[in-house]
Amino acid sequence: MIIELKAYFLYAYGMTYEEVILLRDQLEKNEISWQEAKKIYFADTKLSWHTKDWKERRNAILKDKCEQCGSTDTLTLQHFKHPPNYPYIQKAVFQHYFEKFYIENADNIENVISKNDIIEYIQKIPREKKTVCPQCSGNFYTRRNAPIHVCNRCKYAFAEPVTKEIPEYVDDFVLTENEKREIANLKKTSVKFYSDFYPSIIASLVKKNYTQEIEKETMLIYLDENIEYLSFENTKTFCKKCAFNYDKNGRDLCPKCQKNYKPIQYETCVDCMPEGELKDRIKKQQAENKEMREFFKAMDEIE
Repeated sequence: MIIELKAYFLYAYGMTYEEVILLRDQLEKNEISWQEAKKIYFADTKLSWHTKDWKERRNAILKDKCEQCGSTDTLTLQHFKHPPNYPYIQKAVFQHYFEKFYIENADNIENVISKNDIIEYIQKIPREKKTVCPQCSGNFYTRRNAPIHVCNRCKYAFAEPVTKEIPEYVDDFVLTENEKREIANLKKTSVKFYSDFYPSIIASLVKKNYTQEIEKETMLIYLDENIEYLSFENTKTFCKKCAFNYDKNGRDLCPKCQKNYKPIQYETCVDCMPEGELKDRIKKQQAENKEMREFFKAMDEIE
């Protein structure tokens, strides 16, 4: 039965709400892999709101007038929450596993990641050969009087620059805190301490050891977010005008005067606000914006 469902999902023209729920259930129970779930879900590029399933379920809950202004002109279903994209969720899940790994190994990090691990890691990183200041490895300029070179960073004057591979890698495990601080203050971004590579190496270890868990959890969350979106939770019936103002301008109708559209974060429009500093500040900003628009309009007319 599962094989039949997989085949159906692969060739169906737009997954229905129930099909997405079923796919998520199969993934959670390990009846299919996260690779299969991704292939199935992203196989069809048809937008969900163009499907028959979406239209039928939307029409069943669509009101006969806008729930904001009462208009009956071109009614639509306004979502107030949209699912985040896959990479955004994946990054958040990866960060969770990264922090978990770091906390679990914080007291034992030197045994988990050895100096040899760091050396092997940095050997794979390409470096740039640069002619730099011999004291701080900074860029320099040339003048007529001797010594002819002067460092832009530390102001050291010298006769001959040196060629180095940048960044320089310094074994800070054998340095005192004062020595590390002196090098860091002097060479700044041109030096990388061995310990700076702990996060990058931890990230590679997490990716190596937890790829399956991260990808499965990411796909489950992604499907959860899309199931919520397809369920029409957090929606209201809006007219075309109200929907446009909400989506494109970030504005909804003032609940007090039922006339002006206001920024979503404000409780009322400016006209309905109580007198005070906030109202004065917003009115001043509006006046400045209007003046700027009129200025640019006048400049366009001159051209």
